[in-house]
Amino acid sequence: MNRESKSILLLSLSLALTLTGHVLIFPVVSLVGMKLTGQASLAVVPLCLAYFSATFFSVGAAFFMARWGRKLGFMIGSLATILSAAVGYQGIVQENFWLFCVASVIYGVQLGTLPYFRFAALESASPGLQSKALGLVMSGGVIAALLGPSFSSFSIHLLEAEYGGNYLILGVLPVCVLLLLSQLELPKVEKFEKGRPLKTIFQDPQFLLALTACVIGYGVMSLIMIATPLAMKDHGLSFTGITSVIKWHMLGMFLPGFFTGHLINRWGSTKVILAGVLLNLGVIVINNGEMSLNLYILSLLLLGVGWNFLYLGSTQLLAQCYAPSEAAKVQGVNESITLAVNAVCALSAGLLYQNLGWSGVSLSALPALFGALLMALLLIYSKRPQRA
Repeated sequence: MNRESKSILLLSLSLALTLTGHVLIFPVVSLVGMKLTGQASLAVVPLCLAYFSATFFSVGAAFFMARWGRKLGFMIGSLATILSAAVGYQGIVQENFWLFCVASVIYGVQLGTLPYFRFAALESASPGLQSKALGLVMSGGVIAALLGPSFSSFSIHLLEAEYGGNYLILGVLPVCVLLLLSQLELPKVEKFEKGRPLKTIFQDPQFLLALTACVIGYGVMSLIMIATPLAMKDHGLSFTGITSVIKWHMLGMFLPGFFTGHLINRWGSTKVILAGVLLNLGVIVINNGEMSLNLYILSLLLLGVGWNFLYLGSTQLLAQCYAPSEAAKVQGVNESITLAVNAVCALSAGLLYQNLGWSGVSLSALPALFGALLMALLLIYSKRPQRA
């Protein structure tokens, strides 16, 4: 196995185990918040704090990795997860909501470094193979989709404190990730140089679409995903049903990674982004009907595929908008804006669900999706050959 293939394999496995931990606790965090506070609006506060923390750390992570390399940045994220798991477990055992919130803030360090796995994939691949490498690394999430929900259901009553076992396993997984990362060799990231001012970069329609698609892909997914466990519980569905829905959602997010790269090469990034927007609109249609377990599965599956198209399409498009020396600056801005909007959506999910219900949560995403739809269509039209 050559160095390039080995790097892609190790990145994929590291991302898979990291995401397994994320899937493991994602449905648990809001349920623990609800248990400790009894209010849906406060139940999502720990997740919001994690995303706000990630917003802060993501910018620093971009420049840190430009100086010290992505490998060390990923390792720091894993170490932060171990600490977060220990603090989160104590918050559950002591029934201390604010201590549990501190654990989420620490976990934000991991969330701040997580998006850079996809850029590491692009940088590890030879020219012409970047889309394929991106898809293969991201497809590591399929492992997370299969393992995460199973671990989550298994560990919920593993220890005396309900949900404590989830955080025990969350602390073990990063140890495996650190072992994988120790064998990883990545090309050196270009150090930050002044390059073009951000004002100039923001005037590029391709950059604006890439940023918008990334923000909306994550924002809409966060809005609906965080409300899902609360809605399913109110509909009388079991925790096993909730983890089943999340499993299918994760498969939707990462299984297309095996072929999304080929679609990007064939259709172009903009058309793949357009397909992602249309899938998200389909999700909203489903969510405004009479929900059942099967419809929750279908909705979240399509939401995952839509996210995959938006996320990978925007990543490939973004990479065309900056010089190597501008990478840290542009990537940092892209990730910080995405995570900031994600945090707002996470905070809004509980409030919207409490006041507008399940369908209201979905309908609130319509303006953003129509905006992205218009941007994608205009960019596609502008690139059409003009008749003389």
